[in-house]
Amino acid sequence: MRIKSILAGLAVIIVITVTAWVVWKNINPESAPLPSAAIGRKQVFHPVPAPDASFLVNGKQDYLSQYRGHKIMLWLYSTWCSSCAEGLHALQKKRSELARDGVTLIALDNYRNDGYSGPSVKEFTSRFAPSLEDAQGVLLGTATKDLRNIYNSKEYPDIYYLINAKGMVKVISSSPDSSMQTILHFARTGQ
Repeated sequence: MRIKSILAGLAVIIVITVTAWVVWKNINPESAPLPSAAIGRKQVFHPVPAPDASFLVNGKQDYLSQYRGHKIMLWLYSTWCSSCAEGLHALQKKRSELARDGVTLIALDNYRNDGYSGPSVKEFTSRFAPSLEDAQGVLLGTATKDLRNIYNSKEYPDIYYLINAKGMVKVISSSPDSSMQTILHFARTGQ
């Protein structure tokens, strides 16, 4: 009888602990890693500050923090990914709207292309979105390992972040081709 009482007490403690942890995780989004997105759909969550990280453009190091004060679309993609090619082409088609609304597009090949072979950033862009190569407000480069660890630790082939001018992540999603309305809404409103 005493063992049953002890086991019942332990079960109650475990249930209370798990419930408290779940509630705490849901009200403290800063404690969760950034890429907690269910890929392919817009995430609704409390905005969190976008951590600073470096990336490479033409072999030179650049930092996200240098673009604070601008609306940013940070897109991490893989050059071997066919839906990424469609996404790049879709961004090329909507570039004038994004530029008009002040969005800086930072499109980065995933660190080491997620371990798979594929064309270089230049070859990929030349093939699928040549007008983005020298477009104002567009940075094409490569993610560093640190940036990958912060923004794409699960190594999705395609994930993007919409970051407002205050440096807050407003949306985490993927596949710009299929989520262009979300991107254009953010461009217009910053939300």
